[in-house]
Amino acid sequence: MRIDVKPCPLGHVRVRRIVKTTLESVKTFGAVSVYVTDDSTVRKLNRRYLGRNRMTDVLAFPLDDETDEKTFLGEVVVSGERALKRVSRKSRVVQKGTKTAIKSADLKKMLESELARYIIHGVLHLAGYEDSDEQSAGRMREWEDKVLARLSFYLYPATG
Repeated sequence: MRIDVKPCPLGHVRVRRIVKTTLESVKTFGAVSVYVTDDSTVRKLNRRYLGRNRMTDVLAFPLDDETDEKTFLGEVVVSGERALKRVSRKSRVVQKGTKTAIKSADLKKMLESELARYIIHGVLHLAGYEDSDEQSAGRMREWEDKVLARLSFYLYPATG
């Protein structure tokens, strides 16, 4: 498994564990490359390879390549910048609703959970899961929550 991570609070070991646990949960096995980058890079890749000139939080590029007796499932590209923006937005909503400050440790947990969710989502796509309609998106969200809970990540309500 190749993991390319620009500054990311999860680190290589946790990213490997997220990928492994996700694949085991859906009874799929193989190698996955994970790349955590910025919004600009994700948007460029989305435009170049998928023909979509818009931002997204995660891209999955499935491959069917037999290498070294292992199947290389593909690559997952995650926007760490998008995760940070989303957590920042969610924390402001929580602060307004409760009128209490969020501790930096909680913000870090929220960011780690958001990044983990993106990675899980991408790996699920590589395992053949789709989110093209409400029902399938709901099933993917359920799998994401199960894997996050299994890995003891902080769970908070998912919002756009």
